[in-house]
Amino acid sequence: HKMAYPPRGPLPPLVDEEVEELPDFGEYHFRSIHESEIHTNTPDILYKLQEATRTNSSEGYKLFAHWQNKITEQSEIRGQLEFCLDECDPVPLDEVEPAAEIVKRFCTGAASLGSISDEAHRAMAVALNRVGGRSNTGEGGEDPQRFKPLKEGKVTMGSADWEIFE
Repeated sequence: HKMAYPPRGPLPPLVDEEVEELPDFGEYHFRSIHESEIHTNTPDILYKLQEATRTNSSEGYKLFAHWQNKITEQSEIRGQLEFCLDECDPVPLDEVEPAAEIVKRFCTGAASLGSISDEAHRAMAVALNRVGGRSNTGEGGEDPQRFKPLKEGKVTMGSADWEIFE
């Protein structure tokens, strides 16, 4: 075990000293980063993101991004890569695949009906169908009306209006 998971050195504190902790009623528990492997989505990092969005604070977002980037550097291969832009030439645009072809390879991750709203489920399906991608959001339980092709024109789904083109 020690060969696969060598002991780590001290990690920077991730909890803001001003944040008061909520009581733990035992239903959910996040292990201290000092007791387990590192995770990219820790409660304090998510709190900073929520706080930044609630207050529309660019400084709050910068703090969240800094913390998230630090975690990514320690836990993800992509966080350990650096781009050497001064050592390469850009690819000419005429050699780049058109965006209309690239989006055909887009695919939504499987999202269970109930894990997101019906409106979000439908929006992802319409959006991916519109760009020619694949929507992987259906697993059964959807309203049978969802399987009928949409006619050209305006379609209202929840609070959103969609223009449908043949």
